[in-house]
Amino acid sequence: MEDEEDLDAYFRKLWIIAADLVDAYVISEKQFNEYFWKGIPRNLRYEICECVEARDATFESDQVPETGKAMEAGRFVLRKAAAWGGLAKMLKKKGKKKRAETSSEESSEESETSEESESDLEESEYENWKKKKKAKEEVRTKKVKFEEKGKESQVEELTRKLLHTTFIFE
Repeated sequence: MEDEEDLDAYFRKLWIIAADLVDAYVISEKQFNEYFWKGIPRNLRYEICECVEARDATFESDQVPETGKAMEAGRFVLRKAAAWGGLAKMLKKKGKKKRAETSSEESSEESETSEESESDLEESEYENWKKKKKAKEEVRTKKVKFEEKGKESQVEELTRKLLHTTFIFE
């Protein structure tokens, strides 16, 4: 997905497939949100997560955002990416920027450790920041079990259709 139109088209195609299943209570809104979320490319999901986290203090990065919030954040991220010349280009520049910040933090950390005025509190804050950063990088997976075989076959059919629509964008 490279722009807002791709995201909107993906949502429309998914909604056409899933609307009847949601209306018939075959799948729940939560399951629809999960299917929507899994169909978005991973790098875009990370950017959307960051945006939703910035807007909603109660949101955690390991949660699946509501479709409305994800669409709003996705449009914002893709508008920003279009200004940078595309999502891939934006992510490359963002990665370089993070690497530069990390190297400057390491060099400043070395100069700070040589000074005697640095307190233990600052060190513990830095360690906590490092731990939080590593925790965000962990990948969590969940296994979903369905009670009825009829629902399972409908969900598999929906997944096949969803995978077909996502390959069209790539």
